Amino acid sequence: MNPTPMSAFFAVLGLSILALVSSSTPTQRKYEELQSNPVLLFQCYRNGTTPDRELSVNYTSLFDGTEPNNGNATVTLWFAINGTEDQVYKFTFDASYVPETDSITFAYGGRRAEVVLTEDPINGTVYVINETFNGTVFHQIYQTDESCATARAVLQQQCPDGCGMKQTRIF
Repeated sequence: MNPTPMSAFFAVLGLSILALVSSSTPTQRKYEELQSNPVLLFQCYRNGTTPDRELSVNYTSLFDGTEPNNGNATVTLWFAINGTEDQVYKFTFDASYVPETDSITFAYGGRRAEVVLTEDPINGTVYVINETFNGTVFHQIYQTDESCATARAVLQQQCPDGCGMKQTRIF
């Protein structure tokens, strides 16, 4: 038996799989990962508001696709209003990945928001996100650690003038 045809087959198969994997986007990869590994994100900076209010602080999001195991995810948001950190608001939404827009989309109160990761998480902990709400794009930086130290460094590196971002984590 000649091993060359079989080796060539596996080489082509391997390249095909690699092409499929590498053609996915940061948003798609993260959404697929959420199906088995929920992620808790702390908003560090933003230049607009969507479901949260203009004066919201300590904005925290839990993206969890593990239940009910139907390919969707649940997004739970918590935030306080600046000056009333002892009063916390909580909202929960269903979310899904939409391949046509490469976004994680969730709806609430008759409104719809689309979230897109602009790149894979930086150092595995910092998420740079574009969120579209009512046709307007807002930019946000989240981190998996509420200190926001790495997010601050990312903001300074990617946008030295601040890009209109305001800090949203208050300790």
